[in-house]
Amino acid sequence: MNIAQRTFDSWIILDLNGKLNEVTAKSLTEKVQECLKNGHINLILNFRGIEFINSPGLGTLISLTKLISRNKGKLRLINLCGFVLELFKATKLNTVFDIYSSEEEAIK
Repeated sequence: MNIAQRTFDSWIILDLNGKLNEVTAKSLTEKVQECLKNGHINLILNFRGIEFINSPGLGTLISLTKLISRNKGKLRLINLCGFVLELFKATKLNTVFDIYSSEEEAIK
């Protein structure tokens, strides 16, 4: 998985591309930890480029939510579509995460 980082106001936006699974989850966790270490506590994960996510990937997102919350930050997910959005709905995780359809909506 490739992760590109951008900044908008007080938000760090991580553009994710590829698969979020047991192999790639560690790189996302490390990137989020790096952001928190540098004082960036409000993060947006852009799922536009995610083509696959499985149980370990979902577990990583839940762990990251807890980590960011302990640091008094916010985590928002954007651009979930197709298989990824259906997976969040089927597992009811769409009720756990703050999910937005666009970057502009998430930053408000």
